[in-house]
Amino acid sequence: MANLVQLILPSIELDLKEIAHTFSKFACNAHTICDPELRPLGTGLFPAISIINHSCVPNAVLLFEGRTAYVRALQPLSSNTEVSISYIETAATTLKRHNDLKQYFFTCTCPRCIKDSEEDALLEGYRCKDQKCDGFLLPDS
Repeated sequence: MANLVQLILPSIELDLKEIAHTFSKFACNAHTICDPELRPLGTGLFPAISIINHSCVPNAVLLFEGRTAYVRALQPLSSNTEVSISYIETAATTLKRHNDLKQYFFTCTCPRCIKDSEEDALLEGYRCKDQKCDGFLLPDS
């Protein structure tokens, strides 16, 4: 891509490292604009929303009406509560969520990520055919 930019704009001196750094910031802070059925319509950069941190147990969601973004609380929040949204699909296992978050360059330490993987067994495990058994078989066991 850098060569293409230099071919198109040969007379302008470009700092390719700075351009790559700027594109990386955009990729980490942009949001997919979706319609009411959650179909992607485009990408937008909303500086005020970009500072909202991630949690796998968010207390707010990001919604769009046209090009306008709204942050809606999922429960009443006190004035001291940090607002959080999820950057990824929350119905995944911890391993999958952590893998999906690698593109944002941090490891989630929310309550759901640091607790035992019992919830992962419900999401990813196989239930025993015996009705008397309430255990789960995990794919890696």
